[in-house]
Amino acid sequence: MTGLSPRNLQYMQQFASASPTAIAQQPVAQLPWGHVTVLLDLDEVPMIRDFYAASAAKEGLSRAVLLNQIRSALHRRTGAAPTNFTKSLPPDESEMVQQMIKDPYNFEFLTLASDAAERDVETGLVANLAKTLQEPGVGFYYDGRQHRLVLADKDQAEHECYLDLLFYHHLLRRFVVFELKIGEFKAEYVGKLNLYSNIVDYQLRHNDGRDGSTIGILLCASKSQVVVDYALRGVGSPLAVAEYTFGDLPPEIQDALPSPADLALFVAEAIEEAGDAPADS
Repeated sequence: MTGLSPRNLQYMQQFASASPTAIAQQPVAQLPWGHVTVLLDLDEVPMIRDFYAASAAKEGLSRAVLLNQIRSALHRRTGAAPTNFTKSLPPDESEMVQQMIKDPYNFEFLTLASDAAERDVETGLVANLAKTLQEPGVGFYYDGRQHRLVLADKDQAEHECYLDLLFYHHLLRRFVVFELKIGEFKAEYVGKLNLYSNIVDYQLRHNDGRDGSTIGILLCASKSQVVVDYALRGVGSPLAVAEYTFGDLPPEIQDALPSPADLALFVAEAIEEAGDAPADS
């Protein structure tokens, strides 16, 4: 046998003592040894180790992704978002869908200034789609950005809606709409997301009877729990409200960048100078 270094022998002893039941019956038995050592280094209770072991085994996570999940405290974020699922979904679905939602969503791979616009966040998520899909978890298929939906009234007047991000969850068999908002949650955002979910249900949901109700997830920079709770009451579509975080640009870079006001002044001066310039210049 190889690999029996003093450190590995210590890991083996720790592994055996941390597994009071048969090791082969546990999710950790399905993981490579490198993953096991990562879990053994966790200074957490066995229940939390089991959570990450089950996640890694179920989703086939690499060691790097497992480390990132641990570092971002996934066990505290999973299923933590306020939702109306218990009222809008059947009991056998509500808990399963609840565990699909995180709060907050960790988009630290986006290095944006603190005053970034919604479109900047959206663009960054799509440009880094592989990393974006790691955060919601296994089962998500990307369906489109700014997905256009058209409604026509009885006078054939068209009304357009654009979904920020549209996904399909192939395990839960349902569409998932993500709506991005910069700043604090506002109650009126729920009405718009409810509208989008209803339209997706009507226009995109497969009519074979096997698709579940569309899930709407509103992502915002911050929220008041009590405002969210009241805003979700009485809403028929299954909706969730979660915060998101991303990696800010380093302060020295942010300080070096011009502010929006500076850029606007620069553009105005350039236009003015262009207007004063000779026609042949």
